[in-house]
Amino acid sequence: MTKPFSQACENNKYPILQKIQTAFNESSLVWEIGSGTGQHACYFAEQLPHLTWQTSDREENLLGINRWLADAELANAPYCVAFNVMDKVWPCQQMEAVFTANTLHIMPWQAVESFFSGLGRYLIDNAVVCIYGPFKYAGKLTTTLIKRGLSST
Repeated sequence: MTKPFSQACENNKYPILQKIQTAFNESSLVWEIGSGTGQHACYFAEQLPHLTWQTSDREENLLGINRWLADAELANAPYCVAFNVMDKVWPCQQMEAVFTANTLHIMPWQAVESFFSGLGRYLIDNAVVCIYGPFKYAGKLTTTLIKRGLSST
């Protein structure tokens, strides 16, 4: 089996990096929810060696992601963890930083609600969440990165 490939990942990895390198400059562990092919994870982990980049995705996508990670041989990019946002218990104790790209618009609405509910349970104070994907602003479709420092206070 060959590694999965996304041309969109190749096209957007550099512009995303320009935003997340600042957003995650004080983080040490980023959970990528919905790692897709694994291309973003390998690129970001290589470019941001101060971070541990923890990939996660549904079980059926782990093999392809782990092929990218194995080929990259990056000490700060461990193998992918099985993760379904619909699960009541997530595969972590807490999260200080979260990244997701092109996931929310393809999830069923119930999964999007579960995603945000889970963030409410697992994010630490002042966590950073970066969401990349297509959004509508003033009725116009745009692709952007949303970064938000979150605090429970």
